Amino acid sequence: MRTPKPAFSCLTLDMGADSIRLMEVSLTGNGPRMREIHRFSNLHVIRNGFDCWDLDHIRSGIGKGLHLAREAGGIHPLSIGVDSWGVDTIWMEESGRVSAPPVSYRDQRTRDMPRLWAERMSEVETFRRTGIQSTAFNTLYQLLAQKLNGGWPDACRLLFIPSYINYLLSGHIHNELTIASTSQLLQARGRQWDEEILRLLDLEPGRLGEVIPPGTHLGPVRWPGAPHMETVAVCGHDTACVVAALPPEEEGRAFLVAGTWCILGVNAAARSHLTDAARNLGFTNERAYPDRCRVLKNLVGLWLVQGLRRSWMDEPT
Repeated sequence: MRTPKPAFSCLTLDMGADSIRLMEVSLTGNGPRMREIHRFSNLHVIRNGFDCWDLDHIRSGIGKGLHLAREAGGIHPLSIGVDSWGVDTIWMEESGRVSAPPVSYRDQRTRDMPRLWAERMSEVETFRRTGIQSTAFNTLYQLLAQKLNGGWPDACRLLFIPSYINYLLSGHIHNELTIASTSQLLQARGRQWDEEILRLLDLEPGRLGEVIPPGTHLGPVRWPGAPHMETVAVCGHDTACVVAALPPEEEGRAFLVAGTWCILGVNAAARSHLTDAARNLGFTNERAYPDRCRVLKNLVGLWLVQGLRRSWMDEPT
């Protein structure tokens, strides 16, 4: 029996803190179908004393996956979308060159940053402005640590991980809304950076650039060897992608997304919950598609399992 020709086919690049996957997603008369094209580990390296992501390894793995997609039979994607874990960023020069290896949110440089930030703006005020809980690995505290350790590179733009990959794919420079909302730099409503927070960081808003909504078409893929298709800025944050795929009848119910972190929340709010009660209970507000808010909590997930696995693999036999 012949497999029905897909009515729609796309690629999704799902970047997790432990592994990265390039998948083909097709819609046919028999429903959706998914096929894994390439999967590779996401590696940490120590650079200048910091725990960094191995960006060369990431780019190489993505390139291999795109080549495999082009060479595989029966794959004719119309578009590609990219999502990743939150908060981490890349400083990129106008030429497209990365100024330094991207430091991971797991690095210990931010350990004391919430206390130091509270000397500039209270936790209550920061939550009121951004809707994001004060967690030491947030982009806000990463930038404060960098500011106190020498500041920003000259003439560079700050891109979140999926937005940087979108730049490599399309040449379009932007920061997508759902991933930007994890940073504790974005206003709780709308698509504007919080100018007072940026002022206290001595960071010009132009460094972060335009915030675009999920679903924005960025143009044709220009990555050498990739299939002919268009880049679409889907929800850049991986949890936002999962929540966007929930059926409409599930609205108002709790969700639990399991990965390196377990994310427990509800996607039923058209606006952020900025009350003292929400802050005291540890809830955070991240943006969702379409024009919604995910009210959620971060719980310990599979990071413990991943850490044990790495430890065992490193032990001599």
